[in-house]
Amino acid sequence: MPPEPPLSRLDGIYEEWELLLDAASATFTCPGDEESVPESQIQFGEGWRRSVRKLPVLSIQPLEFDLHRARRAHHVLAFITQFYVQSLPPRESTFDRSPIIIPAPIAIPFVGVSRQLDIAPIVTYADTVLWNWELIDPSQPMSSSNIRIKDLFTRDPQEEHFFLTSARIEIRGLEAMNIMAECLRQIEEGISSEAEQARLASSLTRLAQVIDDITTILDAVREGCDPMFFYFTFRPWIRGADQGADSPMWFYEGVDGQGVAMQCSGPSAGQSALMHAFDVFLDIVHPNSRGSRGCSFAINLPMTPPSSPGMHGKDVNDISQCPFASKMAIVDSAYNPHVQSSRNQAGTGLDTPPLTPLESEAPTIIPADLKIPAHGQEPIDTSFLGRMRKYMPGGHQLFLDHLRSLNFGPTVRALAQKSPSMTSSYNAALQALSRFRDAHIRVVTRYVICPARSKTIVRDPALDSGSVRGTGGTSLVPLLKVYRDETLHRRV
Repeated sequence: MPPEPPLSRLDGIYEEWELLLDAASATFTCPGDEESVPESQIQFGEGWRRSVRKLPVLSIQPLEFDLHRARRAHHVLAFITQFYVQSLPPRESTFDRSPIIIPAPIAIPFVGVSRQLDIAPIVTYADTVLWNWELIDPSQPMSSSNIRIKDLFTRDPQEEHFFLTSARIEIRGLEAMNIMAECLRQIEEGISSEAEQARLASSLTRLAQVIDDITTILDAVREGCDPMFFYFTFRPWIRGADQGADSPMWFYEGVDGQGVAMQCSGPSAGQSALMHAFDVFLDIVHPNSRGSRGCSFAINLPMTPPSSPGMHGKDVNDISQCPFASKMAIVDSAYNPHVQSSRNQAGTGLDTPPLTPLESEAPTIIPADLKIPAHGQEPIDTSFLGRMRKYMPGGHQLFLDHLRSLNFGPTVRALAQKSPSMTSSYNAALQALSRFRDAHIRVVTRYVICPARSKTIVRDPALDSGSVRGTGGTSLVPLLKVYRDETLHRRV
């Protein structure tokens, strides 16, 4: 979470983007594939999307060395892209798998600014939370009670409460980051005496307390956001292109002259660097997440998109050829906001999300009549965390790379194994993180699993194949349980 408020609005030539977002935010009431879309919205949507297609393709060169404007540009283009795609009417044939075309006037600058920021060209956690807040009272500092969410898809307070929950977790997590930094300094200085061990143990105890506070904040999401609203009204607006095996690719028209098709995930809390930092610091290993290849995958398109005469899909056969592999990048590094990403030469890739169906074992809040598939029928996608890292801002990816390179996690765990005073504190931190992951499972069950399997409302075509997926494009509860179990497995 940046300590200063994000830029509230672009000016100059980019004002056209802001005006389009203003109109969409004020007018759209439901996605275009809903059962009954008001005629007024249908007419508005056709005109609004026409306006998007008629935009000039703006240069993003003025944003190249302006981090705040680049973030705002990514945020605005991400929201416009979501409104454009999700407001489209249903396809005439359910068997139509042709790509959804993102018009060049937004696709080209969107991919361009994504290259600058080393982040995916789709709406991300950063767009909806980290770069999407303002101070209620500008004379006071940022705090959990002094921020509000700036841009919403539904204009509903429940959506704001949902995003504020994540923002408040990030704010509370600042102390956790400071505690971890303090522990690293203590280890660098040397831990040999009982007093030094006791000091490190005290820091780990404080870390456990902060994680428990974060769990309390997460549980409070239910106080202001109804599960049915979340699943059926809000969630459709933030869907990515990876909602199942039948999901069409998104074709980013005109990118690099040819256009490129990608299948990206929507925003997910898995894109927050905070939880990844806990795993690295506490030496929690998710074996199948290591070496995960980038975050989407662009494919050749053998056809010419109907609105793009003469354009063909660009060959992208490996990560280094990914369409938004950057040559120059603005990196919002935790250390220096002007540092350029060391990953620029290799580029950033986005993997095609896994298409495994959900196998969910229900916590107690699931109705008893919901049938649970047998455990172990399908492999669980534990590459999710590695894939979600590619949706973080480049600076956050660099921070995690740096933290991992310090190799302090194994040191913390080794010290806990040798020192009785540290053993209980280290285990307490693991147990606190496990409680957070239990709470996350409860939230996912309440907000995704139960509504998706509701017998009274069934509008999600993915249900026909028995698949229930998160906006991050993955099966949900089984994966979260794996991460919880791997957390507890590290106890000493």
